Amino acid sequence: MAIGPDWGNLVASGRAKSLGVSWSEEELHALHEFKIPLEYVRGGCLTIEAYEKATKGDVKNQYMKKDDLLEKVKELGIEISEGAMPSRADLMLMIEEKSRQQKVAVEAA
Repeated sequence: MAIGPDWGNLVASGRAKSLGVSWSEEELHALHEFKIPLEYVRGGCLTIEAYEKATKGDVKNQYMKKDDLLEKVKELGIEISEGAMPSRADLMLMIEEKSRQQKVAVEAA
């Protein structure tokens, strides 16, 4: 029998920021009053202006869930070895690099 809260469940349901870390007052205000999605609040968007800025362009990659990043990587044609589990940071770097390569190809054409 586990003693203490089930942090994994609390994080997954959005009732905690991360393992062992509860939401601050400002974060709770952003979540409930401004209705900013969890991943953006976890990334530091606490105002509507910050959220609007973050949802424009390539900046939004840093706020995407890992599953969504994996989908985007596949859409861009980036291959990941079978059984490999890259981190969110690795996925973001892969997407960034692919975007740079595409920009260079467009500029060269």
